[in-house]
Amino acid sequence: MLGGRVRDKVRAYAWIGGDRPHEIADAAKLLSDAHPDVIVFHCTDTSMTQGPQGEGKILDIVKDATGIDAMATSRLVLDALTALGMKKVVLLTPYKSNKAVIDYLTAAGVEVLYDDRNERAGVKFKDADLIGLPFRIAVGKKGLAEGVVEVKRRNSAEVRKMKIDEVVRAVAAEVAAERGS
Repeated sequence: MLGGRVRDKVRAYAWIGGDRPHEIADAAKLLSDAHPDVIVFHCTDTSMTQGPQGEGKILDIVKDATGIDAMATSRLVLDALTALGMKKVVLLTPYKSNKAVIDYLTAAGVEVLYDDRNERAGVKFKDADLIGLPFRIAVGKKGLAEGVVEVKRRNSAEVRKMKIDEVVRAVAAEVAAERGS
């Protein structure tokens, strides 16, 4: 648990972003009082808009200001894709524009298939099944609050809830088993 002083700082600096390096550095310094093992920059919009190189600069700002290693959620997505050996992804989000996400992933060498139609998620899920996408991993507000995501294989009606920190390993194992690895 965070002490009251640190918790107040976390609230005060819960959002740091854009191209304001001094704000990122100042917030990181204040949060470093908690002596974390790592500082996570969790502003995917900013890091994706900046691109992989810009995101690297943000992480360098945090490390330089605190001496503590930093990571970003966007980079963690890339690390997971690399660990799974996946070079092509389908992007399904509720956002009206996914340009920053598409540009970020493409700049990192990932081919992105996306559906920018103005349709409900269910319609898009059905169409993803029809074109043969093997897995659907859905992240929702309720699931995030519970620390889980929903995983569905195309060839099964079952929707499984998995802990967020276990989903990459579990899906990687299923992919490996399917490939005969």
